[in-house]
Amino acid sequence: MNRSAGDVMIIIMTGRGPWALKSSPDLSESIRTRLLESFSSFGLADADVIIPVPLSKKRYLERGYNQAAVIGSFLSVETAIQFDGASLERTVHTPMHRVGMDRKAREITVKKAFSVVRPRLLQGRSVVLVDDVLTSGATASACARILKKNGSGRVSVFTLARAVYS
Repeated sequence: MNRSAGDVMIIIMTGRGPWALKSSPDLSESIRTRLLESFSSFGLADADVIIPVPLSKKRYLERGYNQAAVIGSFLSVETAIQFDGASLERTVHTPMHRVGMDRKAREITVKKAFSVVRPRLLQGRSVVLVDDVLTSGATASACARILKKNGSGRVSVFTLARAVYS
């Protein structure tokens, strides 16, 4: 199940799109409100754990924070759902997905890029996987696949925005 707080086009109109998270780890009041409303309306409050899509060590050092972790941590505090930023790791630094990449190319770049390092903590647990933007879904699918393979129960994907192609 993939859920987004809104289309990229809608969030851009608020004057603070998801790209702002790429340069600053702050969530505006309007984004926080939209995230909570969407999270509640999508019925994700019964989840056991919130897990952010991890960055590679290289990208984390470049940016200084993980935007998915910023979103996930905020949701965890507001919903009292456990936040786990350590069980899912990005083991391979992958190139940033470019607009011109098709779905297959995106899938190939992330196919074996993730691993679960604490599978016992996730056994049978309902997971909300959080990311900033859902484009093709390749990253979310790769993460969900490895989480399920390592014993997680239901895995739902929740993002701040999703790309809309015309």
